[in-house]
Amino acid sequence: MVIAAGANSNRQRVFRPNHSTGGPLKTFRLSRSMLFAGLLSLSLSFASHAWACKYDFSYTSSSEVRDIISDPDLSSPSVSTADCQRLNRFTPFLKTHHIDFSITADHFVNSGVSVAWATARLQDQYGITSSFSGVVTRVRADPDDAVARQLTKYAATESIFNLDLPGALANLRKTEIKDGLEPIPALP
Repeated sequence: MVIAAGANSNRQRVFRPNHSTGGPLKTFRLSRSMLFAGLLSLSLSFASHAWACKYDFSYTSSSEVRDIISDPDLSSPSVSTADCQRLNRFTPFLKTHHIDFSITADHFVNSGVSVAWATARLQDQYGITSSFSGVVTRVRADPDDAVARQLTKYAATESIFNLDLPGALANLRKTEIKDGLEPIPALP
């Protein structure tokens, strides 16, 4: 017996399979095909989620921070699909106009904790850095330099996703105009 509620009604309807017409067998076939369709949909969802979370960005920073960000032994933070898509929408514009993320980061171990922080800003081809920034601080009660390095990679990546990209781009454009330089175009 299956109970279903109508969309526009507070009453419930009870459906009973008709055993004389093969109701249970039809129900089994329908359930098996629905299970297959559900699994196929779920696998496609995971495939599209994995594809959507591939992101690329150019950045400038100290050699130590570059080494931490590019270290394959350190895991990368998981990033939401929405954040990936947002960054991927801006990446062609940033690359076309030679705009990089400028990442400042550091870490330390003190008083029984590992601490890392990072700041991301946009930097244009003239070396002008936006006053808008994305800032992340990570703390873990595990006093170990390897943990602090891992937290630095997380903080550096997350700071990029915390940056207000339209605001930072508008800030760069305004500064370029004020300094008499050829400005980056306004966002479409």
